Amino acid sequence: MGSLIINNLYRRKVRSAIAVAAVAVGVAAPIVLAGLTYGSINEVLDRIRNVGADVIVSRTSNPALLGVRTGVIDESLGEKLEGVEIEYEGETVRPVESVSPVLVWVAEVDGRLQNVYGVMPDRFPAFGGFMADALVSGRLMDGPDELVVDDRLAASAGLENGDTVELMNRSFTIVGVVRAGAGARLFVNLDSLQELTGQDGKVSAFYVKCKHPGYVSATASAIEDEFPGLNTITMGALADEMAEGMAGLDEFIGAVTGLALLVAGLVILLTTYTVVLERTREIGILKALGASRTFITRVILSETLLLCTAGAAVGLGLAWLMKLGIGIRYPLLTVEMTVSRTFGYGALGIAVGALAGIVPALYAATRDPAETLRYE
Repeated sequence: MGSLIINNLYRRKVRSAIAVAAVAVGVAAPIVLAGLTYGSINEVLDRIRNVGADVIVSRTSNPALLGVRTGVIDESLGEKLEGVEIEYEGETVRPVESVSPVLVWVAEVDGRLQNVYGVMPDRFPAFGGFMADALVSGRLMDGPDELVVDDRLAASAGLENGDTVELMNRSFTIVGVVRAGAGARLFVNLDSLQELTGQDGKVSAFYVKCKHPGYVSATASAIEDEFPGLNTITMGALADEMAEGMAGLDEFIGAVTGLALLVAGLVILLTTYTVVLERTREIGILKALGASRTFITRVILSETLLLCTAGAAVGLGLAWLMKLGIGIRYPLLTVEMTVSRTFGYGALGIAVGALAGIVPALYAATRDPAETLRYE
């Protein structure tokens, strides 16, 4: 039966190729879409986490500082945050180890909008603790017109130490390159960004680092109680909040996946049905020679399954090629392709295609031998 299946598919090379391509696209499209969506979100979340702080203090409901483009908190409030007290295990303690003021703005670099962090390098947690070895080359900024970029942006835009970059109609000189993953891709001195944006004495948020992990939750609550109008979020809560936000994305990706696989299934159905019609006399001869309905059904379904398996394999390869292409063309985009998601969509593509072949297979198996032999 194996040679019969292979020969049948080979005799109809164009239709077989179309069916394989349909399944391949149906599998590759949701893999890449999901990879882009979750990869971008997780990359942003990792950058926020990697700042090394425990609590983000802001006046906005957008704790991840995405799209924040103004200073809305007095910088002087940072000193008061350092003096916050909490009750912990029966004692009154000052839980805050450091407070880092951050002004967030947006600037265009290499044709793309990027968040710019105005920070104090000696107080920014990622530069002094978690990413103490963050420097890939050069040094941190200490002058008013100095700029530090992360290595992904540097590689994408062809930037290196000593280059001049225009930010908001002002020239900055790159003095250092840091590893990606410290909140933003561009860093300047806080006072420079405040002056440049007319936000003197203002910041977008404070990154608060606690002396002990057990202090984090109580510290966030104490800040909100003592300073009405300020919002706080811990890094753990931030991850949970963004995970909840992904629920709607899951539905969207599910809808796109369903549509792509539906189209693939319809192509398989049409291809298989057309092949069955073309082989009406052949099916009649097989039945006349004693082939059972089960045998006919197995032949048709096996052909369909082989087409779908080949399509899924091609789809996985196409998805990886698309990931590589996106990485070359858009190096700042992250495509996250997990093994479970990748092979899950591949298996789903095979299943949908196989189901689409059931109707033509049953149709072929139930045809009357005498009628099929008279078919022209």
